Amino acid sequence: MRADVTSFANAFGGDIIIGIEEDRDEQNKKLGTPKKICGLGEKTADDEKLRINEILRSRIDPLIPGLQVEAVTDIPDGKVIVIRIPKSYIGPHMLLENGNSRQNPYFYTRSSSGNQRMDVNELRTAFTQSDDITDRIRRFREQRISMILSGDTPISLADEPKLILHIVPVSTFQLPVPIDIVQEERNIRNDLGLIDGTSSYSRFNLDGLLTYGHNPCYLQFFKNGTIEAVDTNNLNPYEINPGVVSAIPSLKIEHEIAKMFSNYRNMMIRLYSTSICCHA
Repeated sequence: MRADVTSFANAFGGDIIIGIEEDRDEQNKKLGTPKKICGLGEKTADDEKLRINEILRSRIDPLIPGLQVEAVTDIPDGKVIVIRIPKSYIGPHMLLENGNSRQNPYFYTRSSSGNQRMDVNELRTAFTQSDDITDRIRRFREQRISMILSGDTPISLADEPKLILHIVPVSTFQLPVPIDIVQEERNIRNDLGLIDGTSSYSRFNLDGLLTYGHNPCYLQFFKNGTIEAVDTNNLNPYEINPGVVSAIPSLKIEHEIAKMFSNYRNMMIRLYSTSICCHA
């Protein structure tokens, strides 16, 4: 079980269900597909959860953030335990022998054939990516902001204050999953839209899919799933009391960004979950 948990955390993430019998072939080899629910037998769900949590806390280093162990008890055929393992970005995670990292530490990852030991190159890549991912995202954003301020943008923007929004999936810089932007064009255009909420046009470019409107604003959807939204309209103050008080519509901007992020998150969950299933 520990090898399964760390292999999922070091790869794409996934779920492990305890209490389900697997199908086997004629040579009694497990096929990885569920056959039937057999339950936990005489074990209670609470005791099994405590046992599993204790094993995972004491025999894995570093601890996997966001790991969840839950019991499902309302199944007629028996209770099961679900271990939900997120994709980890502080790995790789190793197995400890008797709680000691110096005694035969093992690193596992996940492939289509199941668990496999990580070789030297895989470990080197995993450690490098884990340490470097924050800096790489920060450098990407700094580079893009520098390009925008220097006028190197996919459409011409007015020389006015600019609202710049970047949403970067962490997996882009660790385990990139290509997105078919041609197939997703309509979803990207309709679900995300522009910060100011106006109607938009779209076209493909070398970076991915660009949407833009009559106002000097655009949204660039990169091929790796990153988005860059730039707006020069909403930061222009409007007069509350002509000649006396001016204001920026901060609540409107906040609402549009929150809506865009929510739509983006839902879209990426759908896209990445489809890709992950293909790899599992």
